Amino acid sequence: MHGPGVVPFESIEYGLQPNEFGWFDTIKFKGFKNGKLPGYADGKIHIKPANRGKFTALKKRTGHSASWFKENGTPAQKKMAVFALNAKKWKH
Repeated sequence: MHGPGVVPFESIEYGLQPNEFGWFDTIKFKGFKNGKLPGYADGKIHIKPANRGKFTALKKRTGHSASWFKENGTPAQKKMAVFALNAKKWKH
């Protein structure tokens, strides 16, 4: 049964909120503070201090580039390489 004023159970379960037109346009994530994604403070990406410089040290230690790790590294190394290559394009 769907109609004006009726909220489907699935939308409540997933945290969807209907607006005045009956559309579900606002998502509140369960487990996130104020509906914000963890790791992002004021719209900026937060890298834990313990992890800062790990990829740079790996590149210096092995003599390989970020592109090499993107193609040939372990899954964790590939993740760091893709992040580094993407971050290089940002306007900091």
